[in-house]
Amino acid sequence: MSSCLMNAFNTGLPNCDIKPGKPSGLLFCTEDVQIPNTADVLSVFKEKVIAENPEDRVFPIYGMKQVDNGYTEPTQGTLAGYGYSEKLADGTIISTFNFPMQICVAKMLAGTDGFRGRVFILCDNGILLCERGSDGNYIGLNVDNVGFQMNTPFGDGQNVAVVKISVNFGSDLRMAKSIFGIKADFGANDLPGLIDLSLTQWTPMTFVVTTTCMGSNLFDGYKTELSTATIWNVTRLDTNTKVTVTSVTPDAVKSAFKLTLSGTIPANTALKVSLAPPSQLDNAGISGYAQADPVIVKAV
Repeated sequence: MSSCLMNAFNTGLPNCDIKPGKPSGLLFCTEDVQIPNTADVLSVFKEKVIAENPEDRVFPIYGMKQVDNGYTEPTQGTLAGYGYSEKLADGTIISTFNFPMQICVAKMLAGTDGFRGRVFILCDNGILLCERGSDGNYIGLNVDNVGFQMNTPFGDGQNVAVVKISVNFGSDLRMAKSIFGIKADFGANDLPGLIDLSLTQWTPMTFVVTTTCMGSNLFDGYKTELSTATIWNVTRLDTNTKVTVTSVTPDAVKSAFKLTLSGTIPANTALKVSLAPPSQLDNAGISGYAQADPVIVKAV
């Protein structure tokens, strides 16, 4: 038989197959994130969540209460003259994840809009869905794009207000050939995402550190840790050079931190001020936080 007439495929099945459960967590990441097949999965994920380079991070999302699985049928082309038909394009898998409306949840999910990359899916039966590369390492499932939806933030007394993200996984054929499942018994309490921090300038080089969504001040909980000079970064924008922070003084009246810089900086020089990456914050005892955007201030 000619090989062009027959695509060889084996049909044997293992005694114990893998059945995915309901998604309980989405772990978004880039194409570069890989989990070695010999590693402890949770330990690697914990390192990836706080990785210094955002391109190396994993972003866990939990709390979905409903999943609407959508599917676009494969495109079929026909030639009516002889009744000929053939498949022209694969079907498309799009899953919509519904979350009860809460302000911080909505802000967090809005950050996924337009995302393209990979996602590991944690199921409620302890199965982690992924792909397995040619080297045996695990990578996330392909994501063509993510779309954010919020129909309304308001309740009406009868229906649960929800926010949604729709994840387009692309080709159904591609997923069927590449999907893989491994045992991974962990959940939201074992691998939480990072909480965004914001810096607000109170007076020249004095900053208040708060959570971005709720505005909770970290002064009382982390006064000592945030008074460490090495976790503050200051850069001159005119020369793109780092300025050494010589000391940080906590101000109990303002619940803020005053930075003292080395050297002489001309007045009105633009300075970029930020906290250290989450891995360094974690080593300093400030675990579970990351500053999303630096602040730009003027030297006096």
